[in-house]
Amino acid sequence: MSWINDLYDTYEQNFDMKLLDFTTDATPLPISHSTQNAQIEITIDMNGEFINAEAITDKAQAQTLIPVTEDSIARSSGPCAHPLEDKLEYTAGDYEKYTGKDNNVKHELYLNELSGWCDSEYSCEEIRAIRQYVLKNSMIKDLVSSGVLNISEKDGFLTKDKIAGVDQRESFVRFSVLGGKPDAVYKNKRIFELYIKYYDSIEREKDICCISGEDTVCSQKHGAKIRGGGDKAKLISANDSSGFTYRGRFAKPEQVVSIGYEVSQKAHSALRWVVKKNGFTAGEQTIAAWEIAGREIPDIMDENTINVFDPVSEENQISGKGIDTEFALRLKRNVEGYRTSLGDSSRIVVMGLEAATTGRLSIRFYNKMQASVFLDNIENWYSTCFWRWGKVAGSPSLYQIASLVYGTRNAKLIGNTIERLLPCIIEKQPMPHDIVRAAINKICNRAFYDNRIEWETAVGMTCALVRKLEYDRSVNRKDGRRKEWSMALDRNETDRSYLYGRLLGAAQKLEEIAVYIAGENNRETSSEKYFQRFRQDPVNTWKVINNNLLPYISRLKSKNMPRYENELRSIYDLFKTDDYIDNTPLTELFVLGYNCQYNSYSNKKEEEKNVK
Repeated sequence: MSWINDLYDTYEQNFDMKLLDFTTDATPLPISHSTQNAQIEITIDMNGEFINAEAITDKAQAQTLIPVTEDSIARSSGPCAHPLEDKLEYTAGDYEKYTGKDNNVKHELYLNELSGWCDSEYSCEEIRAIRQYVLKNSMIKDLVSSGVLNISEKDGFLTKDKIAGVDQRESFVRFSVLGGKPDAVYKNKRIFELYIKYYDSIEREKDICCISGEDTVCSQKHGAKIRGGGDKAKLISANDSSGFTYRGRFAKPEQVVSIGYEVSQKAHSALRWVVKKNGFTAGEQTIAAWEIAGREIPDIMDENTINVFDPVSEENQISGKGIDTEFALRLKRNVEGYRTSLGDSSRIVVMGLEAATTGRLSIRFYNKMQASVFLDNIENWYSTCFWRWGKVAGSPSLYQIASLVYGTRNAKLIGNTIERLLPCIIEKQPMPHDIVRAAINKICNRAFYDNRIEWETAVGMTCALVRKLEYDRSVNRKDGRRKEWSMALDRNETDRSYLYGRLLGAAQKLEEIAVYIAGENNRETSSEKYFQRFRQDPVNTWKVINNNLLPYISRLKSKNMPRYENELRSIYDLFKTDDYIDNTPLTELFVLGYNCQYNSYSNKKEEEKNVK
């Protein structure tokens, strides 16, 4: 279970009670504590006298840090109380009077938990004041008189009104005690520390922890809420004593593995922290990457940018050496910055989680490596899988690639695709050919896209995939050098598929210019119309496109604009005779040829070459 060791180390190196500020993710949560959204806050004084109460309608203010027990954090249907703050049916002694529902068992459990803490050496004035108030059995009466809860005029019972979307009868209550430092009990770090010491002092059965090797209190009930507040799935569970989780091989769950309570608490708290801070949802999977000491690393799963590092545009270049060179310079500069801050000894973890069922969470993949290896690998990815769409150059995110190929409707397929692509970044695995092929099939059908910009963006992303695929394929070249295709048009390249792609891009631009000069409305060109057929049947399809171009060529000649026709002729000259008449389907390189040729007309330097 190396993942538990790594998460335990993550907690030990990043938890700091002083940094706990309840608004950021600066540190994991303290052990023996959890978070809960509260709907009601009750304020009392140090004598346990009611002062006021208010409903918490702002969800941003509702999250509350509460002490928990091993049993209460894992409770589902059976009664089990939190030791300080809980739902009304646990905390209110007059709950039955206002609901008609017997809560004596739950209320008694709550009082036992609270009193056990109050009567210990780790008690404090604030929690004793809370117990004193709870024993008055007037909580709901006070809340009704304060206008927080509503009762029916007919029978005097609580109505089904809601507070922040929660039935008021199911409301969770938190406390503030005037005179505390601070008043809000759920923000008092001194109380957190006291509870941790109190809970650790409770006599419980001990065993050998398989993680730490120590004789300590072990846990059979491990944490949930890993991916969020409503997440019930657990990574470790041994509550199926009647099924086949462990029976048949073992008589008791602890015979499978015993994990110390403190180790389990810290590991799960660290996992919740890294998922919340660095987690990314891909379909049904949750993926998190982090450095064990908490140092910042490149966000390889960011779906909101085209590049983890600085994207490059023609307007923001500083080197003056072309967009390819500019991108390489910026990438290297950023990677070196991370190398300096991380150091060679840092350890980086990438982890994927997926819920097999509502209550079971599985680890789909787990990869740990040195920071230097991680940075080398992602530099390799971002320097080989990038292209330009519009005027910006960068690498598409994994989510963008998966969405490009399969759309956004099938969450399972999106997650599986990202899982297949991740090793390409973190392990330098080659780009899966079927994903590139599927992306090309998609862009060849313009009907998939709502507008021209969306299609051109998809073409640019596909070019990035093709560039990466060709780079990976060139590993076995005799000269030992990798082939790196440039985003700039290569006028010396004689590859058949690349040249046919250039013909398609040149034909599209020629028709667009002719249509524009004639003042006609923008419409789909012949090149775009026959895009899909062109890839499978290039020779015959080009004859159709070329025949359609004849009137447009004549129109441009009459306007003394022969350079677009001349561009076609220059491409013809690069073909070998056998290649031009070869009608086998084109390789992926035709997309690069098409995109480079078409984009060359919007590049000033390329356009000057065209004019000459």
